[in-house]
Amino acid sequence: PPHQRDTLRLLKQAAQSGKGVVVVLHQLNAAARLADDLLLLKQGRICGFGPCSEVLTQEALMTTFGMAMEVVNLDGRTAILPL
Repeated sequence: PPHQRDTLRLLKQAAQSGKGVVVVLHQLNAAARLADDLLLLKQGRICGFGPCSEVLTQEALMTTFGMAMEVVNLDGRTAILPL
């Protein structure tokens, strides 16, 4: 949605200007676009933490969400797709 894109763009600009930004998202594709680092949680336990390229793996997503997902690069952007 446009309002989400606008909000995420403003947060990204704040981070790029040197401000610390912490965001909680349940939408993996939005998180992949916004974040430098991700924290994956399942029932309060850490399933993954670090740079998006290291955390967004099929194994980590299966562990966290209990379903198979594919991580693909579409025109230079990461996309997470259910299998």
